[in-house]
Amino acid sequence: MTTWHYTQCGLDHVIIETSIIRDDAGDDVIAIPAIGLLHRAIAEGVINTPGVLTGREFRFLRTEMGLTQGELAQFFHCDSQSIARWEKGQTPIDPVHDMVMRAWVAERLGLTLSRSSIEELSRDRVATAAMTTIKITHSHDQKNGHRYTVAA
Repeated sequence: MTTWHYTQCGLDHVIIETSIIRDDAGDDVIAIPAIGLLHRAIAEGVINTPGVLTGREFRFLRTEMGLTQGELAQFFHCDSQSIARWEKGQTPIDPVHDMVMRAWVAERLGLTLSRSSIEELSRDRVATAAMTTIKITHSHDQKNGHRYTVAA
């Protein structure tokens, strides 16, 4: 297993533990099979981090749900420019919008939200300067196929 800083999803704080494989030329490479499963695991990691979502995290979650900025704006009863400003980091994301987004992502993608109540979810929505690293572990076997797990 090797640790790899995965930035291709648009986030700077995702680390994957995965296997190295040898390509046809004999070079060691990192392969990311089942990218959809990986992005679901990253989404689960994002919705369970403390603090307020960053603009990049908000955009990542929106795109994982397959929504445009306009569609998300309709859901939040605001204009698409507000969504764009949140995603660009020009305007802070309101903690209430943050909580609703996390709950909606969990519901829509069938993910586990570690906070079991709105009160617990609200308690964690305090702006923080420290970015929580999201660690994902990849495993594969014949019975279960590829699995990505958010490390605790």
